[in-house]
Amino acid sequence: SAYSLLLQSYNARETVINDQNKKAAIKQQFKAEFELKENLLKLKEQKDKAIAAAEKKRQKIILYFSI
Repeated sequence: SAYSLLLQSYNARETVINDQNKKAAIKQQFKAEFELKENLLKLKEQKDKAIAAAEKKRQKIILYFSI
């Protein structure tokens, strides 16, 4: 019947929309995780640079006072 076909069409459309929404949510989650990891790597790099700069400064002070 026409009602049955209309109901099947509606259900099929809802399934497609739900699948699209799931894919969009997964994509957003992956993006957020990637950005978090990227930010953590940048912070680690900044920390490593700061530690290296502090060590270099410490070595200069030791060298200055040992002369």
